[in-house]
Amino acid sequence: GWTAMPLDARFSTVRIKESNLGNFVCDVMRRYHNADCTIMASGTIRGDQVYPPGVVRIKDITTCFPFEDPVVCLRVKGQAIWDALENGVSTYPALEGRFPQVSNIVFEFDPSREPGKRLNFMQIGGRPCNPEDVYVLVTRGYMGRGKDG
Repeated sequence: GWTAMPLDARFSTVRIKESNLGNFVCDVMRRYHNADCTIMASGTIRGDQVYPPGVVRIKDITTCFPFEDPVVCLRVKGQAIWDALENGVSTYPALEGRFPQVSNIVFEFDPSREPGKRLNFMQIGGRPCNPEDVYVLVTRGYMGRGKDG
């Protein structure tokens, strides 16, 4: 395949903020599995570079995603998604791999607040997330097993 835009996989981007590469991968995962939302720990994204517009080679993909970690679909309550995002921003601004890249989720957090109490709000599909509602979440196996989320 190819890309018309540079794709940002730098640690200094993906580990502290939204990345167009993270958005793209999370969107593909969500749409392929027809899920409500996706969360992927940014530590999944390696390569630490900006991939220029043009042809995307297999080498680029394997450099950026070197781990054989399956995509998993989970049925989880909204509270579990909230908790995963809280965990994802708990060490911000440290360049740790837990920072969340997402699809169909909008959230805001305040890094001046203590860890575990940083999220201000979260929406899934443009609507406030109900802690008791069940959502289909797509993630990677590592996070699905409770790591970094």
